[in-house]
Amino acid sequence: MSHVAHVPTAYRIVEDQQLRADLVFDKSTLNNYRTRVVWLSPNDWTNAGGFRYGNVTFAFPWESIIEGRNCYWVESMAYGVEACRILVTNNDWSKVLEPYDPAKDDGPWRLDADGSHFWNGTYCLEVMVEDDVSLDMSTGVGFVGHHPKRCSIDPKNCFYLGKREREAGAEFLATLVSR
Repeated sequence: MSHVAHVPTAYRIVEDQQLRADLVFDKSTLNNYRTRVVWLSPNDWTNAGGFRYGNVTFAFPWESIIEGRNCYWVESMAYGVEACRILVTNNDWSKVLEPYDPAKDDGPWRLDADGSHFWNGTYCLEVMVEDDVSLDMSTGVGFVGHHPKRCSIDPKNCFYLGKREREAGAEFLATLVSR
């Protein structure tokens, strides 16, 4: 499970020692509740031209993200690839959202009887964690290529469009060392 960010944002994450939950701002149902989340995903966009979220990945063990928390089905967004959203939270959203049980529900995230987690790769799974996520939980930092045309922030003016993992990694590490 990972969070992908542009280099300046990734540097801020390291400074803060956490991924800070921020308001859901798109057409999500949760937008109506001023919900603050951190976005995570198991998806790998390398073979689709690159990631539209940036070049720096922060990896987290899935079990530590969900441990002791409630999971709810939020919605499915009709993008080019269907984006399924699951909320992971300490709060009770059962009056608003349907609880999600990966052992029973036939969705983008499945849990086998032996405790193994599986993702249905035909969907874009977006996990919304309703909390800050500490870098102490991270299992590593990596670098990925940014998509040459698509960007989640500003597809017309993004400096990182098409930037390969080596270039972005070098910039990120140089920024950390220089400060």
